[in-house]
Amino acid sequence: MPRTTAKCHQKTRGPYTPAPVRKRVIVRHISGESNRRISAEEQIDRGTVARILTGSEGAALIARYREQLLAMVPQAMAVYKQLLNSKDERVRAAAATKILEWLLVFPKGGVCPEQTMPEQDNDQRKLLFLGQITEMMLYKQRRYGVPLPPIFDELKLAELQPGPVRGS
Repeated sequence: MPRTTAKCHQKTRGPYTPAPVRKRVIVRHISGESNRRISAEEQIDRGTVARILTGSEGAALIARYREQLLAMVPQAMAVYKQLLNSKDERVRAAAATKILEWLLVFPKGGVCPEQTMPEQDNDQRKLLFLGQITEMMLYKQRRYGVPLPPIFDELKLAELQPGPVRGS
């Protein structure tokens, strides 16, 4: 007769992943890293990362970290208010830009010059686009030796001829 064990007497084993690794995984998750990157850098399986984050210990720690971060929001806002009232124009501009980036008013990195140009007509856009393609083709020809169409021979010759010296 096979031996049966009562389930109430079985002990459940804790997680195999060491506590310091579990805490690092949670901290990395809170700071915005993807599960894939966390698993690669911690050298653990993505499933393990997911299990750590959804487990009771992970969920409690994440909730505690979020609570601490939310408690710091008023202080951070006070600091930005001081920066926005700074006498230094560069400090004010940097603070305002960061706030606008976080609010998704500006793209990350500030305003691009292309976005501030007045609306151009289609012909002007086409010429600009063709100029960019031409520059790219000349660059690739110089850098990688990519052959150019025969019409570009004139551009290469014009590029090699010295132009007038500016400022004289």
